[in-house]
Amino acid sequence: MMYDTTAGRLNRMANKLVCASAQAKMLAKIESVLTEQEHDIVMRARNISPNNVPRSSTIAEYTQATALESLFGYLHLSNQKERLEDIFNLCVGDQL
Repeated sequence: MMYDTTAGRLNRMANKLVCASAQAKMLAKIESVLTEQEHDIVMRARNISPNNVPRSSTIAEYTQATALESLFGYLHLSNQKERLEDIFNLCVGDQL
C-alpha cells in the first residue's frame, strides 16, 4: 500500500499502532477469536511481571501489549503464517 505523505506523518501513524495502549486495545478486540492454545500463550505472557514500564502506559496496558507480542511471536515461530495474518488483520486492518 502506498501513501502519498511525508516520512514524519508515516512515523506518527506507525507509533499510534505500536504503543502499549493501542496493543492492549487490539488484544481486547481479538480475545474472543483466540483458540485455547493461543489463549494460554496470552495468559502466560500477561502474567509475567514487567521490570520496568514506560511512562506512557499503565502496567495493565504494558502486560497486555506484551501478551499480544508474545502471541504474534508464537504464531510466527510455529509457522502459522495464515493465522498470524488473520489475527493481524483483525487487530489493525481497519486502521491501515
